Amino acid sequence: MRTKKHITIIPLFLVLLIQTVWAQENIHGRVTNENADPLSQVQILSESNQVLGISNNKGWFQITVRQIPCSLIFKKAGFEKKKIWLEKKETVRIELAKSSEKIFEVYVLAHQNYDNVYETNMIEGSELVNSFEANPINSLRGRVPGLQMNATAGGVTSGSGMVIRGMKSLVGGNQPLFILDGMPIENETSGANQYGGQDWGNTLKELNVYDIENIQVLKSAAAAQKYGSRGMNGVIEINTKGNKMKPGLSIDANIGGSYGQVYGMPSLLSQNDIQQINDPRLAWLSTASDNYYDSFEQSNAQIGQIAINYFKGKNKLRLCYGADYNKGTYKRNTLDKHNLMFKGFQTWTNKFQTEIGAIYNQSISRNAPSIGAQKFASLGRTFIEYPIDFAAASTNDPLESETAWYLYGQQAKKTAESIRLFAKGNWNILPELDFKISANYADYGIRTRENASGYFERMLGNESFYHQERAYNNSAKEYSIDWMAKAELDYHRSFANQQFQATLGYDYWQTEGGIKGFSYLPTSSNPYRLKIGAEREVIEQFLNTNAYQLASQFSVKHANSKHIHGAHLMLNYQYGQNLFINAGTRLDHVNTLSNLDKLGKITQIYPSIGFAYLYTSTLRNWLNLPEKALDFAKIRANYGHSGNVTGLFHYQSAVTDDLELPYPGLKTVYKPYYTNSGSWGLRNYQTGFSYEYAKEVELGTDFSWFTNRLALHLTWYNRTIDNYLYDIVSPLEKFNQPLRDVHAKVRNRGWELQLTAVPFRTNSFQWTSSINFVANRNKFLEINSSSINSLTQLGSQDDVSLVGSVNGNFGTLLSGYAAKTNSQGQYLLNSHMEYVPSGTAKEIGNSTAKWIAGFENKFTFKNLQVGALFDFKVGGDIYSGTHALLYQRAVLSDTRFGRSESFGGIERKMPVQQIDPETGKQQTIYKSSFDGIIPTGVFDEHIRLYGKDVSGLSFQAAQELIGKDNNGEYLLQPLAASEYYAGFHERAGVRERSIFENSYIAIREINIGYAVPNTLAKRWFRAESAQIGIVGRNLGYLYKSLPYNLNPDGSYNNRNGGSFEYAAMLPVRTYGMFMKFSF
Repeated sequence: MRTKKHITIIPLFLVLLIQTVWAQENIHGRVTNENADPLSQVQILSESNQVLGISNNKGWFQITVRQIPCSLIFKKAGFEKKKIWLEKKETVRIELAKSSEKIFEVYVLAHQNYDNVYETNMIEGSELVNSFEANPINSLRGRVPGLQMNATAGGVTSGSGMVIRGMKSLVGGNQPLFILDGMPIENETSGANQYGGQDWGNTLKELNVYDIENIQVLKSAAAAQKYGSRGMNGVIEINTKGNKMKPGLSIDANIGGSYGQVYGMPSLLSQNDIQQINDPRLAWLSTASDNYYDSFEQSNAQIGQIAINYFKGKNKLRLCYGADYNKGTYKRNTLDKHNLMFKGFQTWTNKFQTEIGAIYNQSISRNAPSIGAQKFASLGRTFIEYPIDFAAASTNDPLESETAWYLYGQQAKKTAESIRLFAKGNWNILPELDFKISANYADYGIRTRENASGYFERMLGNESFYHQERAYNNSAKEYSIDWMAKAELDYHRSFANQQFQATLGYDYWQTEGGIKGFSYLPTSSNPYRLKIGAEREVIEQFLNTNAYQLASQFSVKHANSKHIHGAHLMLNYQYGQNLFINAGTRLDHVNTLSNLDKLGKITQIYPSIGFAYLYTSTLRNWLNLPEKALDFAKIRANYGHSGNVTGLFHYQSAVTDDLELPYPGLKTVYKPYYTNSGSWGLRNYQTGFSYEYAKEVELGTDFSWFTNRLALHLTWYNRTIDNYLYDIVSPLEKFNQPLRDVHAKVRNRGWELQLTAVPFRTNSFQWTSSINFVANRNKFLEINSSSINSLTQLGSQDDVSLVGSVNGNFGTLLSGYAAKTNSQGQYLLNSHMEYVPSGTAKEIGNSTAKWIAGFENKFTFKNLQVGALFDFKVGGDIYSGTHALLYQRAVLSDTRFGRSESFGGIERKMPVQQIDPETGKQQTIYKSSFDGIIPTGVFDEHIRLYGKDVSGLSFQAAQELIGKDNNGEYLLQPLAASEYYAGFHERAGVRERSIFENSYIAIREINIGYAVPNTLAKRWFRAESAQIGIVGRNLGYLYKSLPYNLNPDGSYNNRNGGSFEYAAMLPVRTYGMFMKFSF
């Protein structure tokens, strides 16, 4: 009976099982956020909270349910839970909104990329607004681990230096690539060089910060691999607003204003010091030291933005306009920006969606101040940079008067306009197959006008100076055009607890530019004599355009031409909820100069592979931790290749003024250049071609503890970069092969750490703290060339150079004008008791920082939020040309020594010949002065004084050897303090005296914001919500190692990581107030 019963039950069970299997339904779909970005690791649950499946890293999922209709629940940490009722079998599209609960903030930071195999950083646009930075990218400073930034001290028009994970490129610049809604933006370098110049910034300063939804920073080669031949320096992806909006019509508005004040002038001699010093050279300083700050004005900015959003059904539209007016602290230095953006989203069917957009930017930059040379009057005493009556009473020089500066002073204006258009489409061909297509077009142009109304012979009293100031009137037009098209097939499939995704794509990018320029000089070849009281009648001679004639012109087409065809294949595999594997490759074919043999066409392959594994349960069990103690733990590793095809470069840029021009393309390698006298021309420079190839290993781990109260990201990386440089000569039709090639292998290795915590939290109060840290070391592993194994084109200033050599690094500072020493290490003196330069290159410093960090805190109490941001830099030397100049001119506070008896001056007895009034005979008397200095060191070889060989002797020994005169006074006297300091001139200065460690702790930002209660917002502003706040930016330094109050952010360009400072503008504290409304 028992056997028969079993036989009866088994068929019945099989029938029921078959019925159940046949009754099951497969459901396929995708989960995205409010910006249409895919969301991975979203749990799909049944109504009984049974986990049916999870979404993959592209947001796709496939689950099985018993029957349809059914109820499904979608959950992900940091997002609002969503429940739907599915009535029929179809492809499901789910959009999850971010959770409004602040408890999830740290959790999101810890988990946002936990299925990624590489480290990236996401910064919300809300973190960057209201900083009142003329260049919005400056707001990233201190917020991203591994991103080192230095501002150029050149006014509101300045650019920013950005280096991700160390210096890599010898000649192509180390700025990362920027991507704006899929469109590449060339982030070119800017600033002065060793001969001086102006910083007009780059394209990034024209962006509207209120348009930015978020910014993602891709640092590793694997992360940037999809950008192939443009991604080696890292990639910063900017996503603009437009997808996240509430239904219906809504309006967002932002207004704000700020003012700024300079601070931190160099520590000069005081008026009290000057009164005790007998030095005629200080006559002009008596005015400058008191009125130093008078050469600056108060900066200000006014910002306004309005955005209209419309969301109805399957349509989303956004139209935004922004205006930003900035006035710098330098006279007539302004930056005005206008931005207009339109974006539209259309869901045509469940299977097809499109997005279109247009962004128009206009910026007008005026009168960028001169930096990097002796043009700033408080340092260089050049009138055109200083509209103050500057010792005019003592010198009677009209060109040092305020009137003449305004009449004659240089006027320069750059108008930049860009239009960027893009269109995207997404077609869900099959539940497992998507087809994506996009196209971008960007047209960028710059119009430059510069003039100076004067052609004068300088007069000092009734005497003529040989120096002449020339009038000129110049103009130029530059353009750059980019096209880009991209197509992708995306296949994704789920198998039980496994998920697979493959992407096959092709893209094409083309860029080229050109420039046309004209230069006009006065028709008269004779300068006018300019005297006080007669300035206007002379200058009016040059207000008439008929007073000028065309001196030169040029036109260059197809400049910087580059075409890239790229194909890529990416594979992603997920096993269960713990293992993620990523692999892919990209093939780039780059066309540059068709005439250049072999280098005109380059093909590169960029592979990558990586994995991530969540070992939360394993670690929790091994350490016997409660569930709330460890929320999640992950290890990750990846390996990838990336590159840069830089194209043409010049070893030594001869652009010594304000206009950086694009490199020409097809048939010539001549570069237009712009001189201080205002003339345009063509000149042949030593020219080269370069490309770079990088390989990187990245290892890391991520943790979250104590119910998301503490999160840690730790990353180690090792990258080697092969720099290939080739010398070429024009014309390419005749010389179509490189003359010489250089191969330099560089290594960057370092650690990154980001720690985020919520130390204290209640229902009404929360304190969130985040610190990031990075230590990078780079090294030249190999340099092979037909010349000596060193590279001297990395940067230079005042005979101090950044030199790359084997076992050295990008920060090695060498100089042939370091102090010469003997075998005992004693400084050597020449016959004038000046320090003798070494004559051969010696290492005098290293500009590489030991580590950099950022520290940010946010305190929220009900509707009030207070934030503070600090950034740190430890180590790294800087050569200060400002210090070298002011020391040689003996005006620094450091030059008090020896200037008088009270300042430690030694008595000098100077023989003076005079006639004895009683005898009528010539006699020698001695005039005593307590302003003597005895230089430390010994005399160099073959030095003879007063007929005696003093080689190797100290001053005291030489004084005794030489002996005394007939009156019993020593013939060899101490050096006059004024002569001692003047001895540090251009060809004898001891350069290491001006090398300083540049470490600091900067107060980068403090902000206070208040969210007005909605009831009050409606009553007071007729708005649904409102926020008001105040902000302080670049407020000062808690610590800085630079002496004499020198500016830690005084670098004069963003090409060399801040290695050189010369005649920098003073730092500026900015205070602002903002208001935000939503209607």
